[in-house]
Amino acid sequence: MTEFIITVNKTIFMEFLLLGFSDIPDLKPFLFSMLLLVYMMTLAGNGAIIMVTSLEKSLQKPMYFFLCNLTILDICYTSTTMPKMLQTLLTENNSMGPISFNGCVTQMYLFVTFVGTECVLLSVMSFDRFVAICRPLQYSGIMGPKFCINLASISWLCVFMNSLVHTVFTFHLHFCVSNRINYFYCDIPPLLSLACDDTTVNELLLLSIGVFIGWTPFLCIIVSYIYIIITIIKISSANVTEFF
Repeated sequence: MTEFIITVNKTIFMEFLLLGFSDIPDLKPFLFSMLLLVYMMTLAGNGAIIMVTSLEKSLQKPMYFFLCNLTILDICYTSTTMPKMLQTLLTENNSMGPISFNGCVTQMYLFVTFVGTECVLLSVMSFDRFVAICRPLQYSGIMGPKFCINLASISWLCVFMNSLVHTVFTFHLHFCVSNRINYFYCDIPPLLSLACDDTTVNELLLLSIGVFIGWTPFLCIIVSYIYIIITIIKISSANVTEFF
């Protein structure tokens, strides 16, 4: 039964219903099996990478340090949404998956954090490859252990703050339209569609910060690999010239 609190002209829901699988009840056993298999493969594959990079001394390098961070992120953000999805698929009598208000807050905050951190971390990894290929003589001096840890820490910290802003502004709204989220997990756009308050500020935040977190790393990656390709072409041309 849906829990809610009635205030002055407001109905505040204490739980939400995830409708991601409500229209395909016959496929729930198949989807559960497939998603469970993918989830287990994700945990096993990323866990193996973390174990190998941690135990093998020859892999104690910046590239593998960032790769280890990336695998941890993969485990974290899949574990943020997948268990709840699997639980919903196991429910036989109810095609909708209930999630508490606090659970929805936590899920959205963690998911936005892990996905955003992965975007930033990918740009950091492209910078590492840029220095390794384009500035090989300076690589060990630039990409020292302390600098790598600082880069990873800044990536996590920046996105933690970004997620906090989104979470505070999203759940500051009153959700009185409905408590049914037409999605597989708690995400910002589906939640904004349930709000009875003005969501203009939220939409502007989502657009501006989303573009910054998404497109800035993307452009950094593109620029880094353009420089890498140019450097490789120059090296190849120099080798051909020396050969002749």
